[in-house]
Amino acid sequence: LQLAFDFLYGRYEVYDGVPLGVRAVVSAIYEPPQETSRDGVKLNLPDPHEALIDDLARRLNIRRIGWIFTDLVPDESKSGGGPVLHHRGNVNSYFLSAQECIMAGWF
Repeated sequence: LQLAFDFLYGRYEVYDGVPLGVRAVVSAIYEPPQETSRDGVKLNLPDPHEALIDDLARRLNIRRIGWIFTDLVPDESKSGGGPVLHHRGNVNSYFLSAQECIMAGWF
């Protein structure tokens, strides 16, 4: 199991559930060329498909609105990869590594 990084494409719309609410509506996910490992992702930049993806998004009236990455780790105590473990908190907490914070600053 290796980490992966993807761009989210979609649109923003008004959300009436909270004052001044805005929500993101994701319509597509694009995985750019990348080198992945157990504990990191390196994007292969420049992305040779970026202009094509951006043109397609424009034609679909969507745009890049965010990014997403995996954060699960395989349970190596089980043979065959086994289930995944999640060591980064619970439903009430969130954790980003320093590397992920730096990457977030770029996007």
